[in-house]
Amino acid sequence: MKFYLICISLLLSLNTQAQAEAVEHSDSALETNDIKVEYFESSKKGIIRPSGCSQCLLEFYNFNKDIKIIKNGKSIQLPEFMNDYWNAKYPTIFINLKTNEVKRVNY
Repeated sequence: MKFYLICISLLLSLNTQAQAEAVEHSDSALETNDIKVEYFESSKKGIIRPSGCSQCLLEFYNFNKDIKIIKNGKSIQLPEFMNDYWNAKYPTIFINLKTNEVKRVNY
């Protein structure tokens, strides 16, 4: 009987730990058909408008100059992305769920 109680106790503690880690991990990947991007040099901020995204809750998502952009597995800079984003086929945007800010774009 003690064995079963110990097993149940361990399972409950593991479940609680997994839930706590899930809450701490606040980024989400959103798969889109394509994106439209606007960047404002004066404020060093921009927006990404996803289309064909069933998971997206907002019409657009904000980003700042620190955004990470991965094209075909290689990191690129924001100016290159601004000249090339319309070539992105099925890009994935990674957002912080708490702030709805884009942290990374993969395409």
